[in-house]
Amino acid sequence: MNNQNPVYVRFSLEEALFSKGNLVSYEIEILKLLRILKKYELYKKEEILIRTKIIQNLQEMKKNLNFLDKELPKTKEVEEIKKADSDFDVLVKMSEKKDQSTLDLERQLEEIQARIKAFG
Repeated sequence: MNNQNPVYVRFSLEEALFSKGNLVSYEIEILKLLRILKKYELYKKEEILIRTKIIQNLQEMKKNLNFLDKELPKTKEVEEIKKADSDFDVLVKMSEKKDQSTLDLERQLEEIQARIKAFG
């Protein structure tokens, strides 16, 4: 074949309309998916805000408990309370690790959306 002459393919009107219809339906589906992704992103941000508020409240409660522990007279049950307090610390650390992984996923999602916007 000669490189200077491009090759043309002729479609019938029916084939062209069918192809255009498919393209439009694909575009609609992509827009629906993008809308769903944006809603998901908003829900994840809201979840992160709620989790941070919960962690802050838990830390404040821990601070208040520590204050009460210092101010109130000591009894035999103090050792039991200290054991429960250490369990609380473990739960807070686990929650912080989960939040970090959630933030990493959010960052990856934002990068993918940025690439989609740059492509589209």
